[in-house]
Order: sequence, then C-alpha cells, then structure tokens
Amino acid sequence: MPGLRDEHFNEINRLRARLRRLLDETFPQPSPSPARSAWTPRADIHASPHGVVVALEVCGVPRDAMDVSVKGRVLTVSGSRNSEGDRTGEAYFHAERPSGDFSRSFSLSFEPRSVDARLEKGVLTVTLTQ
Repeated sequence: MPGLRDEHFNEINRLRARLRRLLDETFPQPSPSPARSAWTPRADIHASPHGVVVALEVCGVPRDAMDVSVKGRVLTVSGSRNSEGDRTGEAYFHAERPSGDFSRSFSLSFEPRSVDARLEKGVLTVTLTQ
C-alpha cells in the first residue's frame, strides 16, 4: 500500500499549500523592520466589523516618543524607549528589557479611510477603518 500512502501525503501537501496561499492573501505579513530597530514590539492584528485593529506591546514608551503613520497601504509605528538602567555608577547583574528605537511596518489589504491610535496600559491600539 505504499502508493496509497503517497497519494494521501500528496493531497495533504496540496491542501497545505492552498491554505497557506489563502492565509497570505487574507492576512498579509508585516514588512521586515528596518535594520535600525533596537527591539521589536510584539503585535496582534485582527479584523473588526469596520476594518483592522493592530495592537502593539509598547510598555514604557511615552506617548510623545511614538509616531503612527499610514502611507498608501502601509502602516508604520515607530518610537523609542529609554533604558531605566542608564544610571551612572550602577552595575547590572542581568538585564532583559530592551530599549532604544523601534519601527514596525505592516502591509494592509486596503487604504484606510481613517486611523485612530490609543495608548492604554502599555498597549498601543491602532484602528484602521476601511
């Protein structure tokens, strides 16, 4: 029965490829971050009844240190978070919280009519209306 097993694997691979194409068309992947980024905030993207919502984890980034822009079908969020460890005379044994500049760009499947950005509890929520 080796031929039957091969048929099943081939069909599974064809289905996997079709599903990957469908997901790529429906949910475009974000563009790579520029090389200047010192860290990359995590992002969640989901559909809403009127468009798309992008939520970025930006804990410790002041509102005035962020920029949200849309050019055509690309949303870009950039900013800077200062290290709390930049104190003269202090030595750290271990540091995991990244600091410095960041920039994230996301390809959209539409040109937004409106953009609303809100910062609450360390999460920047950007709502893009179709």
